[in-house]
Amino acid sequence: MFTIFQSGLGTKNAIGITIDALGKSFESFMSTFVGKATATIGASYAAYKAIDYLNTGWTRASESAEKATSEFESANSELESLKSQKTNQQNSVQEIATKYNIDTKELQNANGELKNVDQMIATISSHEGISLIDKSELDSISSTNSQLEAQLTIQEQITEAKKQAMILETEKAASTNKSYYEQMKEEYGAFEGFIKWIQGQGHVEIDERGERVFKEQSEADKFYGKNGDSTNLGLFKTRLAELKEYKSELKDLDDEISKSQKSGKEISQDVIDKRNELTDSITNSTSDLAGLVETVSSEMEVLSKGESNFAISWVKDAQEAINDFNNIDLSPVEQQMQSINSYFDGSTTSNIIKEQLLEAVQSGESATDALHRMGVTLNDLGITGEGKKAVFDDYFRGLVDSAEEAKEAVKSIDGSVDGVKAAFESE
Repeated sequence: MFTIFQSGLGTKNAIGITIDALGKSFESFMSTFVGKATATIGASYAAYKAIDYLNTGWTRASESAEKATSEFESANSELESLKSQKTNQQNSVQEIATKYNIDTKELQNANGELKNVDQMIATISSHEGISLIDKSELDSISSTNSQLEAQLTIQEQITEAKKQAMILETEKAASTNKSYYEQMKEEYGAFEGFIKWIQGQGHVEIDERGERVFKEQSEADKFYGKNGDSTNLGLFKTRLAELKEYKSELKDLDDEISKSQKSGKEISQDVIDKRNELTDSITNSTSDLAGLVETVSSEMEVLSKGESNFAISWVKDAQEAINDFNNIDLSPVEQQMQSINSYFDGSTTSNIIKEQLLEAVQSGESATDALHRMGVTLNDLGITGEGKKAVFDDYFRGLVDSAEEAKEAVKSIDGSVDGVKAAFESE
């Protein structure tokens, strides 16, 4: 037991230790401890941020592409609004011209639009009999037309610049690899994703019996696939290859099950478990691919506006990959038909080729020969596989025959109710 007494030096205990000094020592210790802890936390956070920055290049590139796309869409929307205002002005002027039977054909372009609104207003105003109300409207349009034209010119330049920036940023995003770290953050969130990323680098896992098992591929290795391409398109191809492998394994397994059933053998639980595992893998892969299709399609929509070698090559590669996914459950002939339909569905270039091929087939030439005469091959159109020539020729021969049958059906209409009904019911 200590005896406490007073002295001029402060409150002391029996062994001469100053309690105030003890308190100061504790404060000093805590200050040092907290300082070191804070420094450690600060250093750890700085290290984490450095890791985060080094492994999130794809995220930054994607965000830049999204921002550039949003800015282009905003600029394009403004441009369309100005064009709409110009069209409204032209329509108003045209209505006044029509009202007074003033011929405007010489002042119209090939699309029927007025070449110069001010010139048109001057032409109308020079005619006698124009009402004061119509003159007032023409004066109002004339006073705003110059300003609108200037705005249009500037906005067209801004929109084109935003378009090129969007294409450039999308090219960067399309050519940037996504890291396993980013994938884990996307799936599990920042903190848990960071832990999953660390765990995913290892080649050792604990099996259901608690034993350490060495894996030839880490989870990170599996993510990158055999070709190591983890761009959006690269991941799409990797997941597609996995899906094809799962489907092939399932088909082989189902064949074995069918043989076992026919021979009266019992299906083991291991086989049943394996089949369930494969069906789950197919479901998960298909879901992943559906999301990637949306991302790749968005990039393809932008890059189809580009003219660089990268953009042209990438779009062709992406289209083939998406077609491959869409055709995965089709027979070889069905795949070829799907490829033909996909190519000749939409674009101006494909429609021109289609019309030329139809004319050639109508004159007795085969569609494939006519295509080769244009300097184009079936492979160029993405149509591959055995028997592709016959399928392509039959496709266009069928279109020509259907068109001829339609003409004959129209000719056979006799004007009666029964005749019209028969024509509608025919192919």
